[in-house]
Order: sequence, then structure tokens, then C-alpha cells
Amino acid sequence: MVQNTKDLIRAISTSDESILNRLVEKNADLSLSGSTFKGDHVSAMRIHTVGCSDTRWENCIFNDVDFDTLDLQRAKFISCTFHQCQFTKAILAETVFEGCVFNHTSFLDTEDAEALEISHCQFQESIFRGLHFLDTLITASTFTLGELSHLDGEGALRSFVLRDVVIKDFDTSAMQLSACTATGCQGLPAGFRSVEGRRRRV
Repeated sequence: MVQNTKDLIRAISTSDESILNRLVEKNADLSLSGSTFKGDHVSAMRIHTVGCSDTRWENCIFNDVDFDTLDLQRAKFISCTFHQCQFTKAILAETVFEGCVFNHTSFLDTEDAEALEISHCQFQESIFRGLHFLDTLITASTFTLGELSHLDGEGALRSFVLRDVVIKDFDTSAMQLSACTATGCQGLPAGFRSVEGRRRRV
């Protein structure tokens, strides 16, 4: 199992999807739990089937990566960059994204977002669709362009800034909001304050 874990780490670190697929075919119960990745550049691959709970990712760059139905419970992404990536039906319970940048990245139909934490992150032309929050915390983060749709649940939004975002069915009625603002958005969720037309003093 130790060798399998090393091979898995190597496959992801070198963006070798063919090796990952072969490993998964031989053993569907493979896990990276507890593994740490630092400064890796992962591109053009689908990461699937492998257990990724309790993993730690620091200063990694992900380009065109599909995190497909992965269990990312308690995973931590610190100062990572995601470009054209997709999290599809991922388990994000107690997952942490801190100081990350997301460009053209989608979070779709998340299976579990209980105690998900997003702090000091920047989202550019990205999508949140079909997420149910439970004790989720989003703080000091900005969402520019992109889409927020079919979101509900409980949690806290603090200093969450929306700029020119398409908003559809974003129910914040059971969430605690503070210092959340929006510019260029229609159909603001409850608790967001519009700052349309405000100008900075020079």
C-alpha cells in the first residue's frame, strides 16, 4: 500500500493520468489520506476514485484538472491557483481553501459542504452551482463575473464581495451575513448591500 501511495503521488505530481488510471483499475480503494503536496503543477488530468481526505496542498497550480466525485474531507488548499478546473460532486466537508485564486473554475452539485471554509480567496469567471451549505464559512473573498446559482443552507458570509455575477436562486435566509456587498448584480440575495454608483474619493 505504501508503494501504491508513492506511485499515486508521483502520478499526480507529474500529471500522468494514464498511471493514475492503471493504479485505480488494480485497486479501487487507493487513498492519499494524510499526503502533502507543495509547489506541484498539475495539469490536464482527471483525478478520480482516489480518497483525498486529510490531504494538504500548498502553493500548487492546477490547470484544467477535474476533481471528479472526490472525497476531500478535511483537505486543505493553501495559496493554490486553479485555472479551468472543475469540482464535480465532490465531498467538501471541513475542506479549507485559504488564499487561493480560481479562474474559470466550477463547483458543481457538491455532495457535502458541511463546515467548508473559504477565506481570502479570489474567484474570476467561476461557477458555484448546486451547493447546500451547513456551517459553511466564506470570509474576505471576492467573486467577479461567473455565476452563483441554486445555493442554500446555513453558514456565515463575511466580507463576501460580488462583482458582475449572475445570481440565480441564492437563498441566504438561514445564513448570517456581515459586510457583504455587490456591484453590477441583479436579484441580490438577502443581506447583501448594493454599492452601485459609489465612487471612490481621490
